[in-house]
Amino acid sequence: MRVRVPAVRVAVGIGLASYGAWAALYALGLVRPDAGRALALYWPVLVALWGALGALDRVVARRAPSVGSLLLVAAGIALLARNAGWIGVDAWSLVGAAVAVALGLAIAFGGRAMVIVDEGWGAFGRSGRWWHRRRGGTAWVGSTHIRAEGEGPWELDDRVYRQAVGDLRLDLSRARLREGETRLAVEGGVGEILVLVPAEMPVHLAARVQVGEIRLFDLEASGFERFLEYESEGYAAAPRRLRIDLSMRLGDIAVERVV
Repeated sequence: MRVRVPAVRVAVGIGLASYGAWAALYALGLVRPDAGRALALYWPVLVALWGALGALDRVVARRAPSVGSLLLVAAGIALLARNAGWIGVDAWSLVGAAVAVALGLAIAFGGRAMVIVDEGWGAFGRSGRWWHRRRGGTAWVGSTHIRAEGEGPWELDDRVYRQAVGDLRLDLSRARLREGETRLAVEGGVGEILVLVPAEMPVHLAARVQVGEIRLFDLEASGFERFLEYESEGYAAAPRRLRIDLSMRLGDIAVERVV
């Protein structure tokens, strides 16, 4: 059992406790009124602490720190430096620069192996088994790998998967279809979508990119506002069949067969 670091609770609690301690000392006449300026000056420390504890929580769980935690640390340090007069530039400009750096590093090195058939904490946050199996989910920044858990087959139902920035890999090599047509929607913002489907599975594919490349088995298209469609022979008469609608704003879409 791992120990979870309550980042938000600790940061908020320290902030309230600090204010309460100052108020008590002021009421007792032990500090001057201008001592409260220290709270106004150093409050960004709590923001940085919040981010640092959140990052520590993921490190304890043997995971890379999240982009959000790193951004909180960067924002807290930048605001503190500005309040204290350590720098003469706009703190929000530094925060914006930190956001760009953190997002860039997350896109380049934020690989994660995600398991969609799971309970509790899973591929798209603490959404629970029902959400995973019935709805899908959204990942924001990084690389997401969706696959079956364990050695058994994956009972596939209708789902929608979204990746805002980064790569999304959907491995259906052990997926088992229900009777009739199963429909998936896979959507990306900036990055790459790769879908692996079994060689014998009847599929209907419809893919669109605003800027980028599409590859559906042996069919290819690239450029601006491209659309490709593929349908297996005898698809409409197949007792079990899979339709996948794919879309990407900027990047590539690929669907490959696996044995």
